[in-house]
Amino acid sequence: MAQISPLLTISGLIGQLARTVKSVPSSLLPQNVADIHDRKSNWDYCIDSLNRLPRPLITLGTIAMMVWPAINPRTFAEAMQSYAMMPDWLVQLVMAIVLAYFATRTVEKIREKPSMPETSSPHTATSQRNAEQAPVVDRSATRKIPESQA
Repeated sequence: MAQISPLLTISGLIGQLARTVKSVPSSLLPQNVADIHDRKSNWDYCIDSLNRLPRPLITLGTIAMMVWPAINPRTFAEAMQSYAMMPDWLVQLVMAIVLAYFATRTVEKIREKPSMPETSSPHTATSQRNAEQAPVVDRSATRKIPESQA
């Protein structure tokens, strides 16, 4: 079995981090951790909290819609009849808003994801070396299929 470098394991990374922190002079360390980060106002905290609500609320609402008919089928049927009376344009508008929210969140998360280098793991590095050492196949040696059989 191949020997794994200590820096590629979690315990190896934690040990390296601990050694690095111990080697930094205490005069360079901040006295207050809040000095490193920008201080946020109460407004920012409020907006951040509101931005985290839609996905859990939609998930909990979906689960509630699955449990509600089992608990009280009569009120569920009445509610579904009132939803059936909604105009199609209003249903489409609500669906477009939900779809736009989730689509933009997905695109945002894809853009935030760091790109991985091609040789991030020992397996990919080995396969790249093997591909570089592979013999070149002469194209004239391949068998051609007649057009009548293709």
